[in-house]
Amino acid sequence: MSCEERELELNALLDGELDTAAERALAEHLAGCPACARTLAGLAGLRARLARLAPVAPVPPALAARVETTLARTARRGRFGWPVAAGA
Repeated sequence: MSCEERELELNALLDGELDTAAERALAEHLAGCPACARTLAGLAGLRARLARLAPVAPVPPALAARVETTLARTARRGRFGWPVAAGA
């Protein structure tokens, strides 16, 4: 796998989204690739700086409910807002 393809996995690694095999393969790549190791360190540093910013305000429950309702309704409709037939 190329460095470009491995770079796509770096955020997944930081998010804890890789399975054991993928994490092991990426760790092996990072051990031999200073460029990808630097990119990972940069991403980790960026995340740390962002985490120190002002905390995100909690979402009011009424807003969360409206967003969830809208998303559920949108998911049942096609690209142009038309209902999608089951099994289509």
